[in-house]
Amino acid sequence: MNTLHAESAQTPHSDALPAGLPSLLQRCDNQLMGLCQRLCHWFGQLLLLSLGGGYVWTVFAAIFEYGEGVADMDMVEKGTLLLLIFLLWRYWRYCQYCLTPYWQRLLRPLQYWGWVFVIELATVGIIFVADATLLVGDVREYHDDAVYEHLDCLLFLMALYLAAPRFQHFRSTSTVEQPR
Repeated sequence: MNTLHAESAQTPHSDALPAGLPSLLQRCDNQLMGLCQRLCHWFGQLLLLSLGGGYVWTVFAAIFEYGEGVADMDMVEKGTLLLLIFLLWRYWRYCQYCLTPYWQRLLRPLQYWGWVFVIELATVGIIFVADATLLVGDVREYHDDAVYEHLDCLLFLMALYLAAPRFQHFRSTSTVEQPR
């Protein structure tokens, strides 16, 4: 009954390191992996923020496309700007209520707009790949379609709506005594 297990090649009196302590190479590898993960995370956040900023610029460039100010805006674009003002006010109030840090208040909508922009680009790419006839014709004529512009305004506002922080639900304590 005093046999060694084939799986563990260690004897009870072996001078090998315990299984719980990683070697120096494993620790260095783990640190390098952590550094690469942090770099990828920050690069992804920076990319999302820049895509969000580009998305904001694209939406406003589409609204003021002729450079005539309010005169060249249709009713949907005017409504979009009014809703944008309301949603920005709502967003700021929710952030104040939830004690959101200042920089997070500024950067969170850009991250959401970045996600919407990525989803929108992926959707457009899927549509173009699925329907190869769009590539044969003039792509610009489909891009200037009013439906896409209105959908873009809707997605822009929806991203700001979703960027607001959620309230933490506090459980009320019961006033009834519990049986002992």
